[in-house]
Amino acid sequence: MPGQGQAAVLRIEGLEVTARHGLLPQEKESDQLFRFDLELRMGSCPACVSDKIEDTVDYAAVIDDVVAAATTRQYELLERLATVVAGAVLERHVTVDSVLVRVEKAAPPVDQAVGSVSVIVEVER
Repeated sequence: MPGQGQAAVLRIEGLEVTARHGLLPQEKESDQLFRFDLELRMGSCPACVSDKIEDTVDYAAVIDDVVAAATTRQYELLERLATVVAGAVLERHVTVDSVLVRVEKAAPPVDQAVGSVSVIVEVER
């Protein structure tokens, strides 16, 4: 089928999710803003030829998966949160070969002035 040899990358940038993650008690008790950037890699792209949603990864569904993974449980570390999000995406979207997740904590609880902290995790199928 045409498009099978054609790779594709889906990027979702700046997804904002309010959740409670962190080591400190105040992080577990107060809502915080997290931003997610994702890069989903697919080794083949039938949708590049067919122009049909059923032949690709629906980014609205991926966004729903990220929000659910980030708000269902609390995690102490950004590394774990990013890994759980990546796993949720790979579990539901079987055509995705690998996913890179960047999770950013907008207001980390540190004494110094810092815009944000982030972690990047890449998980392959």
